Amino acid sequence: MRSFLISICLFLSLVCSAQVQSNNDTSFFKKWITPKRAVIGGIILQQASSSIIEYYWWWHERGQPFNINNDGFWNNYSLGMDKLGHAYISYMATHSIYEAMNWAGFTEKTSFYTSLGVSFFWALSIEMGDAHTVWGFSNTDLAANMLGIGYAVLQQKVPVLNNFNFTFSYFPSRYFMNGDGQNWSLTSDYDGHCYWLNVNVSELIPKRSRIKWPSYFNVSIGYSTYSNVQDGILNRSRQLNAGFAFNLNHWRPENKGAKAIKNVLRYIQLPGPGVSIMNGNAKATPFLIH
Repeated sequence: MRSFLISICLFLSLVCSAQVQSNNDTSFFKKWITPKRAVIGGIILQQASSSIIEYYWWWHERGQPFNINNDGFWNNYSLGMDKLGHAYISYMATHSIYEAMNWAGFTEKTSFYTSLGVSFFWALSIEMGDAHTVWGFSNTDLAANMLGIGYAVLQQKVPVLNNFNFTFSYFPSRYFMNGDGQNWSLTSDYDGHCYWLNVNVSELIPKRSRIKWPSYFNVSIGYSTYSNVQDGILNRSRQLNAGFAFNLNHWRPENKGAKAIKNVLRYIQLPGPGVSIMNGNAKATPFLIH
């Protein structure tokens, strides 16, 4: 989960590299900064920056012999939120690389295997680095990464699965807000995270059906957690969320910048009305983020 910020750098670097050729009309850029070079350069830049950041932020001066850490998977300290984070990051990375390479003009086969290979070795390299620190090699973290990569690959090969997408939303949790934001970080505020399965209902209803579903609304099911402190002990509970979300698949922008924004928003939950359920209690809200 610590690699969340680096994954954002990956996505933004790929989006930016994919826009370089389109936004520069000088003969120099036309000649030397081709779409393929721009995308490959973005991938190399991300991988290099990821290694440097990981080393100086988490591995430097924490070296120790190779060790394995089993943190309990779904019943660990975050109740599985960090595992969903790993899956989501790899899912987003695989799609980002694949789409950027397709845009640049690489063959379908090259785009497919490069997105698969880079995402896998990126996840593996992080775990190998952790294996020589206090955090240790986590086979469950790597398994979660593989699930995210695997589902992204399935979506590329089975088109109907593109109607079932993973999205993410975040809102600062009460646990951190009540503590005046001390020691806050996006990656550690698990209670502020929510991971969603977003279902594009309008595309699943048969065309001949009399049932009409508004094309700009999806049905979403989300998972999050909630914490409170009692007698100095942190207690965390699971929370199930269900509701509607805005669907931008039917938005067809012509502007290149708008297209880039749409690609980014594909991985973000755009909240609509919904219900959250925790400990048997349900609460409705007009904009369900968490």
